[in-house]
Amino acid sequence: TPTYFAALCSVCNAKLVPNNFGQISITWDDPSAAIKHLETNSTVINGKFKYSSNDTEERYNHVTCTFSDRDQLGNTNMAVLQEQSLIDRNGIIPHDLVLQGCTRYSQALRKARYTFWVSSKDTSVITFNKLFGGLTYVAGELIKVLDSDMVSQTPLTAMIIAQQTSGANTILTLDTSVTLANEQYSIAAPATDGVTIIVNCNYRD
Repeated sequence: TPTYFAALCSVCNAKLVPNNFGQISITWDDPSAAIKHLETNSTVINGKFKYSSNDTEERYNHVTCTFSDRDQLGNTNMAVLQEQSLIDRNGIIPHDLVLQGCTRYSQALRKARYTFWVSSKDTSVITFNKLFGGLTYVAGELIKVLDSDMVSQTPLTAMIIAQQTSGANTILTLDTSVTLANEQYSIAAPATDGVTIIVNCNYRD
């Protein structure tokens, strides 16, 4: 059943994701995955991003993973991970997991470490509103956010308002002034299909 497969996927930090055709695929936390979308102040509604974090009650500092230990003839065993400094600060905040299909202590401990890190260290959340372009987003895809309101230097983001092609050269006109110090840059922009493209260019005043 989907519930059973979802439980198996959770052991390796993956999840089942349905698409618009009724099919189910598997996505997982992959550090080497490519960025699929680029969001700037020019691509979201009202040009604003909202920043928040999870509640303290959700920042687990004592994680227990129960699994079937193959070295103990399949008997139940537990892998426990705790962070004493966070316990001293916030009190003990436990979280218990039952890992179906997990038979190794090392694998259960990795899951405990992942759960602890995501809930206690990786706490920042960014939300934004999109129009119809947001319908193409799929759970598990990586999104790069360039928020000019969150930088202390001159913003390096702008909207392309005009494009002119002359031979092998393409001239882009932006809607705001951008201060540049070098002659060569890389520009990242969302294509018409929503995929982020990166091109190298030369700056000309």
